[in-house]
Amino acid sequence: MSSIEPDLVNLVFVHPDGKREIVEDRCGKSVMDFAVDHGVKGIEAQCGGACICTTCMCHFSDVLFRKLPPPDEDELEMLSYAPKRRKTSRLACQIRVSNQLHGFEVLVDHEN
Repeated sequence: MSSIEPDLVNLVFVHPDGKREIVEDRCGKSVMDFAVDHGVKGIEAQCGGACICTTCMCHFSDVLFRKLPPPDEDELEMLSYAPKRRKTSRLACQIRVSNQLHGFEVLVDHEN
């Protein structure tokens, strides 16, 4: 069995209406890049991934949230300004996609 990460992984973006978008792209990109590069609505990314806005905020199930690397202080500060923050909210620009995230469901809030 190889320990090399596959080049491509899938993320599933789940919209408030239940619509699911499966996006395939390369490991190493951010969740924000997966969304923006493939036109996923609800992940606006106005700051381009600089962690200075909350327009790429997304949410995860409790189980998947616990599997993510913890947010750093800058991300926590930005999230503190988000009026619709949930306990499982993260900034998509701060999460690097690895093969461990293959198939993860990203819950999108169109009203970011």
